[in-house]
Amino acid sequence: MSAAFLARIVAPPLERRRAPAPFVAELRQGWYEVRSRRWLWVMLLRTCLVLFAAIAPFQILGPLILREHGRGAAAWGFLMAIFSAGMIAGGAFAMRYRPRRPMVVVALTGTSGCLSPLALAMGGYLPALVVTESIHGFAVGILVAVWNTTVQSQVPKDAVARVTAWDWMASLALWPVGLAISGPLVAALGFTTAAWLSGTVGLACSLWVLGVKDVWRLRPAPSLAPSKGG
Repeated sequence: MSAAFLARIVAPPLERRRAPAPFVAELRQGWYEVRSRRWLWVMLLRTCLVLFAAIAPFQILGPLILREHGRGAAAWGFLMAIFSAGMIAGGAFAMRYRPRRPMVVVALTGTSGCLSPLALAMGGYLPALVVTESIHGFAVGILVAVWNTTVQSQVPKDAVARVTAWDWMASLALWPVGLAISGPLVAALGFTTAAWLSGTVGLACSLWVLGVKDVWRLRPAPSLAPSKGG
């Protein structure tokens, strides 16, 4: 499906105004763009911490607790399908959604990733996980659209690719660590305590950015701003 949409895009010829810079120089320029915008590096740090504390552990704890309840791979696959369906619905909603404070919306929608670990802590029953993954998927669909639109409209066009590279590197930096420590954490604390720890720490990692003024102050680019009546 992605290939079908991409095939319909007609991109203008690339105009190079200067010779390509060395890789390290490109990386340095991208980092300059990131660190010069507090809302940007703060949100990248937030994402890194949430993926480490809540999202990565859920990938380990979820299947384990489902297995304890007599559920197998089919139940986990069903949850992932529910999440994906939620993302599609959220993305469709985001096509007409114009938030006045985009980074506040990103922070709040991203917090939905802590719901499923908390549902695991409260028993890990499949119906509850279906609800939390539906909410999470819908929220992530909005988050991805608002985040990418904001970055592309707030960062100079010739720096978007470099900033996006830092986005991916920073966001996923601690993901492998979160996966690696989840098993030992369960062995040391048990399923329930590990899930509570993941969900509550994830909430703290997600919501602290709401205390940063630049997160609240950022407004959408004029062409993306909502109408006064909207």
